[in-house]
Amino acid sequence: VQKTAAEKANMKRVKIMLMGDSTTAGDGSEAAFRYSFFSELYEAGCFFQLVGDQASADYRLSTMYNRHLAQGGRTTDGLRETYANNVAGGKFDYDIAVITIGVNDMYGGANATTLRPMYEALLDTMFADRPDAKVYFAELIWMPDLSDSNQASVDKLIAELVEEYQGKGYDINLLKHREVS
Repeated sequence: VQKTAAEKANMKRVKIMLMGDSTTAGDGSEAAFRYSFFSELYEAGCFFQLVGDQASADYRLSTMYNRHLAQGGRTTDGLRETYANNVAGGKFDYDIAVITIGVNDMYGGANATTLRPMYEALLDTMFADRPDAKVYFAELIWMPDLSDSNQASVDKLIAELVEEYQGKGYDINLLKHREVS
């Protein structure tokens, strides 16, 4: 249901922080997850703002929607460090965090076994900072030059971690890229 301008004036704008690597940051093409995410929410009439310490060069997005916490080449450990240095402790405010990370780790030889402790360190850092955070942990953006079975095992790991952290009482959900319409 679309909201009128008057209704929106009384609503809180949801601050969404998209976190990740180049598959999130994008290069101005429609292949970037961030732009398709924005499009889905904007077309649905959602009242939101994208936030983060980086600004997009994507000409299609206004300043209300061009922020993110993503950078090309970023690894999971790099994202954890960026969160700890630039977000934790109230340095940056957000309502929802969406994580899409792991591809660069895989290009460096990582697999589900070696990614598990990196993902856990990232989630532990985030939830230690914001125990009440609402987090969506996304499957990998499918990369044709990486092993299908390795990507599938990492997606399975992400789903397992979401369940484990839900079991600890955290507000975390799985985001399935390939099921978003």
